[in-house]
Amino acid sequence: MEITNFAPVIIPTLNRYEHFKRCLESLEGCTWSEQTDVYVGLDYPPSEKYVEGWGKINNYLQAKEKKNKFRNLYVRRRDHNCGIGKPGSNGKLLLDEVSIKSDTYIYTEDDNEFSPNFLDFINKGLEMYGDNENIYAVCGYNYPIDMSDYPQSYYFSHELAAWGYGGWFKKKNEVYNVIQSPNYIIDFYKRYPLKTYFKDNFKLMSLATRIGEGFLADVFLTSYLCSRNVFSVFPTISKVRNWGHDGSGVNCGVSNRPIEKLYSEQIIDTEPKADFSIEIPVQECVVVNKRIREFKKLPAKSLIKRMVLFFLIRIYSKIK
Repeated sequence: MEITNFAPVIIPTLNRYEHFKRCLESLEGCTWSEQTDVYVGLDYPPSEKYVEGWGKINNYLQAKEKKNKFRNLYVRRRDHNCGIGKPGSNGKLLLDEVSIKSDTYIYTEDDNEFSPNFLDFINKGLEMYGDNENIYAVCGYNYPIDMSDYPQSYYFSHELAAWGYGGWFKKKNEVYNVIQSPNYIIDFYKRYPLKTYFKDNFKLMSLATRIGEGFLADVFLTSYLCSRNVFSVFPTISKVRNWGHDGSGVNCGVSNRPIEKLYSEQIIDTEPKADFSIEIPVQECVVVNKRIREFKKLPAKSLIKRMVLFFLIRIYSKIK
């Protein structure tokens, strides 16, 4: 399969020097890095404790701007702290800039490490499914689940794994207009039957705990995909390894669950190219997705808390 368009890569960062260095250098090692524009947003430190790491990244990027393996490396140094997950955030500013120049994008946080075929996989997926309204994104990550009896190189899921993914700005804007509306959560619960809700996706219970606490994009996007029968493309063998469960990030703390410790040690693909030779019909891979749900199953205490909030929202939606 020939790639006719290479999506720009967006990486917001602040002070996690070791993570960022690993991320950028693994991206340099990808097939097609020389055809890829990379946009790095270096946010301004909000307090003194961030200055040291921020300074290391700034110095590192000064050297990288002079010599790197990308088509272009653009560094945007913020003069004030823009933060994350809000309008005007560091990542949002990068997305807005890239959207003027490109129809597609690849977004990653700075704690991801990539396989050599990550860019090949994402760009081929974007090429193949750009006109398919049932596909929202192409994800580079796959959960550490047993795929030994699944014969294809990729599959479809209602999940969205935000640890390195590609998308189309047109689809992104259409979906965000829906999920950022004031009545989205109520609309979701009306659309998504209670029986299906508990059967299909435990992660969606995170919706209830995020009300009034900010916007967690991948959770809300997953809820959209589930409730409207839209899919993401996933690789059978992960193209991404995540190092973020060390307490250094905003959303992922230090994990005490043994299964989550697999993330930083996860085996990822080593091939230079991804296999898209067989076009799979867009459908949910039931066996694979059942394994994902089991892997992500919530501890009992968290599950009870989210169930209570879930029912409160259901009651509120009926009253309204």
